[in-house]
Amino acid sequence: MTDRDFLESVRRRARLESARDADLAARAVLERVAGRLSLRTQRDLASRLPDRLRRHVLAAANTDLGYAPSDAFLRDLAEELLMSRAEAAGIAGAVGEVVTQLVPAGELGNLRAELHGTFDIVFGTGKPAAA
Repeated sequence: MTDRDFLESVRRRARLESARDADLAARAVLERVAGRLSLRTQRDLASRLPDRLRRHVLAAANTDLGYAPSDAFLRDLAEELLMSRAEAAGIAGAVGEVVTQLVPAGELGNLRAELHGTFDIVFGTGKPAAA
């Protein structure tokens, strides 16, 4: 999958107006997710992504927020993207849907183990808190 394909999938799923909006959204979600991962899992995730997005994930600084409440993830994402938490949850879910097409089940298990409640928000296995 190319960067363009990835972003077009995100744009359609999240009902965003432009490729630029999809790019900003995908990078914001992926960088925040990557910042909550161990270096090994961050590299595993990056290896499954298209080139440009891979570089963003590898460059994401570790935030040590793996155990932070998933609500904090949504709050920060919403603030960065200048939208409501409900809209940010939709964006996170759209990015997660595309990522799940690229990441094998075993690696998704590693992500689940490291991301705790945030995994549910991004990868659609739970109901995000929308405020």
